[in-house]
Amino acid sequence: MAAVRRINGWQRIGIVLSVLWPIIVSVCAAYDYHHAIQGYDSVFVVWTYPTQQIEADARRQQDRQFAICLEKYPDKSGLEHLHCMADAKAASEATSSVFLERRLLWLRFLSLTGGSIVSSWVLVYLVVWAARWIARGFRLDRT
Repeated sequence: MAAVRRINGWQRIGIVLSVLWPIIVSVCAAYDYHHAIQGYDSVFVVWTYPTQQIEADARRQQDRQFAICLEKYPDKSGLEHLHCMADAKAASEATSSVFLERRLLWLRFLSLTGGSIVSSWVLVYLVVWAARWIARGFRLDRT
């Protein structure tokens, strides 16, 4: 309990701000994540292409289209069948670019929360130490 009494007002303000800062950054990150516009990266969110999902979906769609082409045009050597197959392949490639996945940039989030708190405390204590060191130099000159 004696250690708590030794904390001055500025340190208590720093502790309160250190507790509030991760809460504020978390709220901003959650808002950024849930209101992200598809295709536009932001501070905490980046849009990526989940390649395995895209390839699997494109393959399934292409297989469905090929099956439809085989039902419509059973003669595989016919010109209509070849056009249908080419259109199916082009359609599956075009729709594969539509799938985007948003991801939270955890490293950026953690560095903005924890990293900024640690660096702020270190910076403040270095500035206070330097100011006291300089002031001590002026007091020594007077004696």
